[in-house]
Amino acid sequence: MDLEILSFEKAMKYIPPKNSYGIRILNSHWEAYNPDLPSHDHWLKINEYKFDDIWPRNWKEFHGEDELLNIYGWNHGRSVLFDENLAKKILDDFEEVKSGVENIMIHCVHGANRSPAVGMAMNDIYGWEIEGLEKKFPKYRKYVYEVMVGASKTR
Repeated sequence: MDLEILSFEKAMKYIPPKNSYGIRILNSHWEAYNPDLPSHDHWLKINEYKFDDIWPRNWKEFHGEDELLNIYGWNHGRSVLFDENLAKKILDDFEEVKSGVENIMIHCVHGANRSPAVGMAMNDIYGWEIEGLEKKFPKYRKYVYEVMVGASKTR
């Protein structure tokens, strides 16, 4: 399996190389600006999910040894928290098409927090053995990763 983790800007220019599945992670407040990805024959399916870059108040989000974010994400009026139901939806939607998929493109706004977390979790859940993701995306959202992996065990 090939995995592309991109920012919104790069995703809007992305040309899928082969049978591809798209996962779009959008902010809950992006209702007014949500253009479709460019169409291409290689897209098997593209699904959109809306959740914000926040985490529960009791969650400690670590970024390396020295940096701990113990605020409630960057809330600023955003309110859609990633949860087990959404994680199961992402996994169930992928299960519907996975037999024909050779490439997955996952994007969020910056391609640094939420989309890497989903991609890394799917890598581990499905045993794709893509190496170097944690090093390439050191600020992946650990909360999202943990919820995804946990949800995979209860489906």
